[in-house]
Amino acid sequence: MTIFKKAKVLAVAAGVAMAISPTITTATEGYFAHGWGARHSALAGAGIANVTDASGQAHNPAGLVNVEGSELNLAISLFNPNRAYEASGGPGFAAYGRVESGKNLHLVPNVAYSSSIDEDSAWGITFYGNGGMNTQYPAFDRPAPDCPPSPVGGNGVYCAGALGVDLLQAFLSVTYASKIGDFSWGISPVVAFQAFEARGLGAFAGFSSDPANFTNNSHDTSTGFGAKIGLGYKVSDALDIAVSYQSKIDMSELEDYAGLFADGGDFDIPSNLTIGVAFHADEDLTFMLDWKQINYTDAGSVSNSGAEQVPFGFPGGPGFGWDDVTAIKLAVEWQTSETMTWRFGYAENDNPIGPEDVALNILAPGVVTTHFSTGFELDLGEGDAFEFAFTYVPSEEVTGYGMAMNNDVITLEMDQMIMGFSWTINMD
Repeated sequence: MTIFKKAKVLAVAAGVAMAISPTITTATEGYFAHGWGARHSALAGAGIANVTDASGQAHNPAGLVNVEGSELNLAISLFNPNRAYEASGGPGFAAYGRVESGKNLHLVPNVAYSSSIDEDSAWGITFYGNGGMNTQYPAFDRPAPDCPPSPVGGNGVYCAGALGVDLLQAFLSVTYASKIGDFSWGISPVVAFQAFEARGLGAFAGFSSDPANFTNNSHDTSTGFGAKIGLGYKVSDALDIAVSYQSKIDMSELEDYAGLFADGGDFDIPSNLTIGVAFHADEDLTFMLDWKQINYTDAGSVSNSGAEQVPFGFPGGPGFGWDDVTAIKLAVEWQTSETMTWRFGYAENDNPIGPEDVALNILAPGVVTTHFSTGFELDLGEGDAFEFAFTYVPSEEVTGYGMAMNNDVITLEMDQMIMGFSWTINMD
């Protein structure tokens, strides 16, 4: 492929990614994606010790030395999260009955490019996203007894109109990877962008340090910088091990929500660590096992208890009460012919939300814990390939008391389906 054609293809890829990036939303391991790119999605997010395409640099930068030549990977996923809550018992603040969230279909883009520098080094660039605190509950009418501050009643879950939040997190990273004998390493400086909006929280404004910057302020944005580093070691022809770590990313404050998030609108992106192994039973069959830790306690706005006895927005103020999440991922990749490779994955992660924090997490019911994934890769010849991935996330529930304590009972519900497609283009 000529330099002109490479530049044109890369420009189109970047344009498509940026055009649809406002729709990025995922919610699998808390609000982290379980895998970026169709290959790793089909493996339930496993495979940091067995990176074979450009999209793998988002999982482990060191693995990029295993990708030969130059390639562009364009991926898109259709993400279907179904969220709801049900409230019952003696009088509470949230609307009673079962209420379902809208916004149940989203597009998730992923673009990755990699190129060999020489036999022992490579570089790449990738665009990918997180997100997942994305809910939209309707503004249904509620009679006056349900909304006591108003003599004529109100509407919506919390009597202040349509309720919901929208969080987008997008990452752009540039990777350099190198190897010395059986040891490989890689580093990816990361630029992070996020946008956030909250609606329908007006009933809580009196508990905020800054009521004017608490809710219904449309989208506000922030940026930050961090890094991802990766290491790999080939123990033998049959066994590879790897470690990947992404630093906590300190984000600039969301000023329009300085009265909602702790520390005046601070919403940082947690650090995470992954350790993985890959066992090559033969040249056509590989088994993978990954362990991943996401440190949500890095971000007070996410991990602080919703029952903190200080106003929203204060240092140490209320958050969503999320715990750190540990995930275990098992996967197998089986090449059944020269043109067809099948993939299967299973992952299990902790639930970040406990019964004591269900009330505020109506906004962000990221309670799912189990993932079943499958997919395939079809070799199109001349280095091009088409990939498909499907993930089923069964329904999970968490039940606890609402804000009236011991009276109203709230159950959070969530299930998901994810369908991904990617096209790998040989750029040589």
